Amino acid sequence: MQSDSSRFREMVSVLGTYGFGEIRHKFKKRENDNRPQALRQAFEELGPSFIKIGQILSTRSDLLSAEYLTELQKLQENTLPLSFDVIQDQYYSESGHLFEEDFAYVNHEPLASASIAQVHEGQLKTGEKVVIKIQRPEIEAQLIRDINIFIRVVEAVPSIFIDVIVNPVEILKDIKRQVMEEIDFVNEAHNMLRFSENHRNRTTIKSPLPYLPLTNKRVLVQDYESGISIGRYMH
Repeated sequence: MQSDSSRFREMVSVLGTYGFGEIRHKFKKRENDNRPQALRQAFEELGPSFIKIGQILSTRSDLLSAEYLTELQKLQENTLPLSFDVIQDQYYSESGHLFEEDFAYVNHEPLASASIAQVHEGQLKTGEKVVIKIQRPEIEAQLIRDINIFIRVVEAVPSIFIDVIVNPVEILKDIKRQVMEEIDFVNEAHNMLRFSENHRNRTTIKSPLPYLPLTNKRVLVQDYESGISIGRYMH
């Protein structure tokens, strides 16, 4: 694994390459300088942790201008899928069960592979079609480590986010707290139940429900609902 000091230097180097840091502010900004696009590209280059940070920031209209929000909303979580063997091992590690003990069928091909989790279609032994969301091995430690190092970077080079975000260290600490909540799939399951209860009388809203006996901190099993990503209509 890359050392903390090496990852620190990489963050400073990548952000500096895209114009965020001490060097940039010694020169007059070019008229065609597109900082929102540069920030999105820097986050993409720095990998899954930064894609997650950018996606969270893209929802914060109280912090960022519309130009930054629009650009960060383009960040996609699609990543190379893990092999099915790794997914099976991760499920067993987290549940203590083999797939065939809990499911009649699990599709070897993922429905989606994102920075935090991989999703597979499955079927319960009672016949219900479900979605199985399994967290990537070690992703929690990686996310928290990267955010902690990024906080150190911003403290050491305060100019990185000049004219972008006010009080970036405090914002990153808030993002860390949010990530720690989101990465616990039990929280997500209970939020799904709460959302469903709050909208139970609305016939225009249909939300999938979790299967709590098969859900834990790093595995979420829920109803399968087909649909189209809302992101398709956001750009």
